[in-house]
Amino acid sequence: MLNKLQKAVISIGILLIVCSGIFVPYEGEVLEEGDNPKLFMGYYFLFNPPTKGQVFKDMYGGELKQNAYPGSYENFNTHIVTSAVWIELAVIILVTIGLVILFQQNKQTVPNE
Repeated sequence: MLNKLQKAVISIGILLIVCSGIFVPYEGEVLEEGDNPKLFMGYYFLFNPPTKGQVFKDMYGGELKQNAYPGSYENFNTHIVTSAVWIELAVIILVTIGLVILFQQNKQTVPNE
């Protein structure tokens, strides 16, 4: 049976798993010939990823006027860093299990005489 502290640890673990699924890490890249430069963009809401303009601004440090170069943002892309999400989930689960085991109260039995 779980005690109150273990239930609190499990609840916090579930909350962290939900949050890590809602706010995920994104990486931006420029699609070029040869090596595609990549940049970690940070954590964003799952349904509101960084825009191509944000990728350009973070990589090159300025704004690009869309009407000056038509289609100039086409080579910029963002995607979720799934390996980081899996590592986050594994760490949260392992720490939660470890804390539940750590806070387990042992019931000692009295030997019969």
